[in-house]
Amino acid sequence: MSTGAQLRYVDAVEVARAASEALKPVVARSKVVGSLRRHKAMVSDIEILVEPRPGVGDLFGGESHDVESIKAVARTWGELTLNGDRLIQIADAFGRPGLKLELYIVRPPANWFALLAIRTGPADLGKLCVTRLPMFQIYQRDGRIVDAQGKDVPVRSEQEWFALARMQYFPPHLRDTREAFTPLRPSPEAVNLLREACTDD
Repeated sequence: MSTGAQLRYVDAVEVARAASEALKPVVARSKVVGSLRRHKAMVSDIEILVEPRPGVGDLFGGESHDVESIKAVARTWGELTLNGDRLIQIADAFGRPGLKLELYIVRPPANWFALLAIRTGPADLGKLCVTRLPMFQIYQRDGRIVDAQGKDVPVRSEQEWFALARMQYFPPHLRDTREAFTPLRPSPEAVNLLREACTDD
């Protein structure tokens, strides 16, 4: 549990908006996640999911992503207390003592929408969905969604990710409710249709 600064929702939105605007030139896309996306009245940290822009390929033809440009922008906001390729953490962000800002890096082929749902939270809801996926021969590995053969399963929205776990989709501000944690009970026909859709080329 965070013990940092507590911001009112409206103040946290202002900081998140400034951060998102600063990131626009160096990311392919970004989205505010965490308790702020869930519209909590008080926010203890600001979390943003970011997908870096493609970088120059490596010597072996592999794909790279420009995380360094994201880090350069983040350094203008405060001290980088975590400086990884998957998580960047800034302390006392934007001159606000105790405010922690976190950037979660999504590197393709990791699935943007799966990580968007998980990072939006709450954490227990994400864990529930991930543990349910194998019940339907679907797995989350290193941010990718794959079938039993390791083939990527297309997930084009948060709604699709929740559907794979047989969970009802709720908008972010309702994901802390008991109803959001209640699994669906689909008919056998619906299960078969969903499996067929997930294995389409």
